[in-house]
Amino acid sequence: GIPQAAPPARPAAPGSAGGEGLSERPNQAKYDEYLTEIYLGEMAIGKKIGEDGFPEKTNVFISGEDQFCTMMTLKKPVPSGQLATVVYDAAAKVNLPRQIFPVELKAGGSGGCGTLMQSAGKYEYKLYLDGELTAVLPFEVR
Repeated sequence: GIPQAAPPARPAAPGSAGGEGLSERPNQAKYDEYLTEIYLGEMAIGKKIGEDGFPEKTNVFISGEDQFCTMMTLKKPVPSGQLATVVYDAAAKVNLPRQIFPVELKAGGSGGCGTLMQSAGKYEYKLYLDGELTAVLPFEVR
């Protein structure tokens, strides 16, 4: 057979860093179905979203200073149990345990901050909707 040219690369979802150098390629159709945007951000430890402002977009977090925040804008509600996240350790090339959200997420802005659990290194934050990898956001902990 005659070799076929590779299909043109799909444009990357905003915030998915073009898919270059990522461990997995997210599902663009699922992203477009559910998300307007998703990003990682940081807030100082002890600060709360809303009353203390909003997380500053970043992909670099300082251990002992920053909270790890995820912010997204949903086009439609996500039923309880249909959203899961995984952090991928790029150095070890392993996915850390999956976290499943046990509550429905409403359409519109959604987000949260938590303790930075990872030690110094490079990672990927993976978002799954309906079991499909929907977004991959690389980040670094220093």
